[in-house]
Amino acid sequence: MLNSNAEVRITDDAMILEDSNFSVRFQGFNYSNAVLNGEAKDPVRVVDKDINYVYFNWSELNYLRINISAPLLPSTQQFTSAKLIVSYLQTEDWTQNVSSDTNQDKDKIIYQTTILNNNFPTIPFTYYINEHDNIQEGTQTKFGNGFGIYKFEFSYSYIDPSQSKIIDKSLGSVYFAIVPDNIDEINGNITIKYSISSSDEFLNIYHFYIENSTYDYVNPCYVVWSIEGTDQNNMRYVLTESDRVGQYFSYTALWPSYDKRNGKEFVFDSNGVEGDFEVFCTIYDTEGNVKTYSVVSVTTIKDKTVSYLWLIIVLCIVAVIIIASIILIIVLKKKEKLW
Repeated sequence: MLNSNAEVRITDDAMILEDSNFSVRFQGFNYSNAVLNGEAKDPVRVVDKDINYVYFNWSELNYLRINISAPLLPSTQQFTSAKLIVSYLQTEDWTQNVSSDTNQDKDKIIYQTTILNNNFPTIPFTYYINEHDNIQEGTQTKFGNGFGIYKFEFSYSYIDPSQSKIIDKSLGSVYFAIVPDNIDEINGNITIKYSISSSDEFLNIYHFYIENSTYDYVNPCYVVWSIEGTDQNNMRYVLTESDRVGQYFSYTALWPSYDKRNGKEFVFDSNGVEGDFEVFCTIYDTEGNVKTYSVVSVTTIKDKTVSYLWLIIVLCIVAVIIIASIILIIVLKKKEKLW
């Protein structure tokens, strides 16, 4: 029998899953790579059990450093595999069940290995809370989903000689609550900037972002992007069908729905409609009141001068080909006369 009475320990700077065979240590680090001391509060009642969270502010936590070790190996027992699973739920309600069957980010394996001859070197890897443009995800680097609830569960397998079969053993779970900034306690205006790319129809696609960082770490649901515009036939548009309420009932929706209209970044594609548009970014509080907003005017009407320029370039290329063909014919005829 394995002596494997698993336990969860919370220290000043770490959260640890362990038994006599394996140890999994979680530590939080800020953007200066300094250790963060997560806050452990009273247990939270979730469904039918009490959960001990370690709380980190989303604005402070850059990544979790996870170290997996097997301090007592080699052992007389034969170990076969180990894995670490994470479940995630985007929420500010810590009483929600991260393991719900309706949770799409439930039970994602972020580490798995086969153990041969009880050889298990210490495995450190990094779990970033947010994606980073300059960092690639790999075997020892994983990305999270921002604020919300994270549940990590470590388990391993071994051969029970008395039953001649593989037994799975769980060390249990640790829970982290990544807390967004309180939208009701933040004030400040915003400035919108954008870059431009081109669609398949050669219309402008706008990549908007909030220049200042005041609202970077609030729940994105409070940051809403919307559109009002008119095409070249004076038909009026809003972004989605859900926007066609009240005074906008007679407007046409550019898209049936638009999933990525919340947060500090927004991509506006007019879905082939040439027109002039106003792009709004509105910040709301928890009661639905407007805290601040900013608006930018843009156009997706094709630049006729650019169209003419392409026509001129094409005509020039055709002319060059014709001239080159004439010159080639003249040269060949001269060679024929010489012969």
